[in-house]
Amino acid sequence: MTEVNKIPEIKLQNAKVKKNIKKSLDPRYPKILQILQEKFPEAFPTDQVRVLKLGIHKDIKENTEINGKDIFIFLRKYCRSFKYRQAHAEGASRYDLNGITTQIVTAEQVAKKAEFVKPQVAKVVDSKEISEEKDDSK
Repeated sequence: MTEVNKIPEIKLQNAKVKKNIKKSLDPRYPKILQILQEKFPEAFPTDQVRVLKLGIHKDIKENTEINGKDIFIFLRKYCRSFKYRQAHAEGASRYDLNGITTQIVTAEQVAKKAEFVKPQVAKVVDSKEISEEKDDSK
């Protein structure tokens, strides 16, 4: 199995900031996306984001040389993207690697994803409020 690339080392004092910067600079995502778009153009078209079938990570692992950790990192970012969340609506089709509809998104799945996204949005709002409070205190 091949690893796409190692994350470049960035020297920062704050471990949390370092972790977030590494995620945003992770060179694996675009490389893996390109590999998947070339090998599975029906599932990963260049002009849109398709909702993927549940368990697609197993299919990707069986049909490519991408290792499991890189698949996990890629799918986490891909499925958390704004366009993916827009497409992830009740009744939307879920696609396999061949671009064939295999499942339908249920109301429960939409609700679960919404619950997951709310805490992340709340953290962003809280951090903005904190920074605004600091600016006001000057």
